[in-house]
Amino acid sequence: MDRSLHDLRADPSVGLCSVCANSRVTGNRRGSIFWLCRLSAEDARFRRYPRLPVARCPGFEPAARPGKVDEDRKDQERQAQHDADQERN
Repeated sequence: MDRSLHDLRADPSVGLCSVCANSRVTGNRRGSIFWLCRLSAEDARFRRYPRLPVARCPGFEPAARPGKVDEDRKDQERQAQHDADQERN
């Protein structure tokens, strides 16, 4: 990926999702970045991957620690595998 997932927090081009406690940044091997709304798992009003930038959202909650990406274990393992593959090449 061109930019670290950690560099994406507080990105103004993303809007509210970049500083929301209910969002999660994820990416794929081709370098695409996605913002997942965790509220979508329980509430159909929220899109799983909202169209960015998000200017208004009824589920917005400021992140407790801006600048810290809340990645789950699967994302961390995927990034570690990607890094290991890059070192081998």
